[in-house]
Amino acid sequence: MAEFYLKQIRGFYKAGTRPKIDVARAEVDLSNAKVELIKAKNGVRLSMVGLNNAMGIGIDGPAFYQIKDEPEFVKHDYNIDDLFLLACRNRPELFELNARLMAGEQKIKFFKSEYLPKISGKNVL
Repeated sequence: MAEFYLKQIRGFYKAGTRPKIDVARAEVDLSNAKVELIKAKNGVRLSMVGLNNAMGIGIDGPAFYQIKDEPEFVKHDYNIDDLFLLACRNRPELFELNARLMAGEQKIKFFKSEYLPKISGKNVL
């Protein structure tokens, strides 16, 4: 688009209907458009590297992915308890949070039991 505009402005300049400054502006616009194109291409490359890293592929992964129109849905029958244990093994902070949750539940039970009447007895023989 910017190249077409530059050719058009040069034609007008040669015909004498536009000043030289318009040609210079069109050249600057073309140069700016080329810089923006380079930035956009670099952004795409950086995004692809980021995507590859996020998927664990690394920088040697493909530079382009063909997206399917319809993703395939695969239903997995997982047990939530097994998945939780797997997550706890791979993420110790989840195990710690679960331990804190269980400790909190025990504290609640203890404090509730403090409100119950106390029964004591003696066994004398």
